[in-house]
Amino acid sequence: MNYSGQCSQDLTTGSHTGKKSGYDSTKELLLQVSGISGEERTLLHPHDDDFGIYSNTNRRMLIPANECTNKDISISQRRDGSPGIPRFSVQIVNTCMSDCAPADIHVYCGWFASSPPPNPNVFRRLSYNDCLVNEGGPLGHGAIIQFQYANSFMYPIRFRSARFCR
Repeated sequence: MNYSGQCSQDLTTGSHTGKKSGYDSTKELLLQVSGISGEERTLLHPHDDDFGIYSNTNRRMLIPANECTNKDISISQRRDGSPGIPRFSVQIVNTCMSDCAPADIHVYCGWFASSPPPNPNVFRRLSYNDCLVNEGGPLGHGAIIQFQYANSFMYPIRFRSARFCR
């Protein structure tokens, strides 16, 4: 399948549709689904607002992205329910479809501390509100970084910065 931005392929029928005039498919990811009732829903939003609506009834279209942004780094955590000092599980996932993986990922983490600490190659506090993920290495498409920590409360861990390909 050619992702040059000149054409997109209809994933349900294999037919091709031309690109919309003025639309740069090399920088957007848009998955549009039209239901039987004809209503359209955008399942994955593009990274800015200058996109076109494609109406192909009962068809799905995928226009690949060639750039990742901070919206492509998903961070979730939950308490694991073990007795004693609360333990929390954290997952950091790269959802970007690009072959160029984000690297040097930093997250806000307050005065993060845990006993025992997570593997420092996976997650390490550098200073107040600055923790480094994956030793600064690239996080490939679909890659998941997981670790656990123990503390009396859940730290608010959220994206801070990363180096993205341009």
